[in-house]
Amino acid sequence: HDQQEALSIADQVAVLLAGRVAQTGEPTELYSAPSSLEVATFVGEAVVLAGVAHGATASCVLGEVGLAAGSPSAGAVDLVIRPEQLVVGAAAAPHGAPAESAGPAGAGGAGGAVGAVVGRSYYGHDGVVRVALPGGDIVTCRMAAGVLPARGAYLCVRANAAVVAFPARA
Repeated sequence: HDQQEALSIADQVAVLLAGRVAQTGEPTELYSAPSSLEVATFVGEAVVLAGVAHGATASCVLGEVGLAAGSPSAGAVDLVIRPEQLVVGAAAAPHGAPAESAGPAGAGGAGGAVGAVVGRSYYGHDGVVRVALPGGDIVTCRMAAGVLPARGAYLCVRANAAVVAFPARA
């Protein structure tokens, strides 16, 4: 089945991976509380970042992020962040980088990481920007329709909600 169709009309969905049922549940549960990293990356778009959990938070390239209930509370983790959980704000160019036009104002502030826009897509009702972060991670951020920041613009990216974590893959 088409994923969007299944998630939008079904009361219950089963995710089959490698010929076995990996998780069943309501579409909102599969999307926001996946049972495994494989289910998380199969159902909808996901940004996966390495982190270290310590209690109810984890450290990662974005700084400190809150962890969703049921996430590991210690050790190396893979963080699953949905594009709509990432917010962006205008940022100054990092020291030594060429100055570019800044992105939309208002979402930066405390925490987050500064990166450069390397891609963008406009869909009418919303859009996405792809931002290259320090260390090479590229994250996809979903944002409201309007003027998308230009390629090369520097943005501060941070998570605006608790994220799901799984023990880090070996």
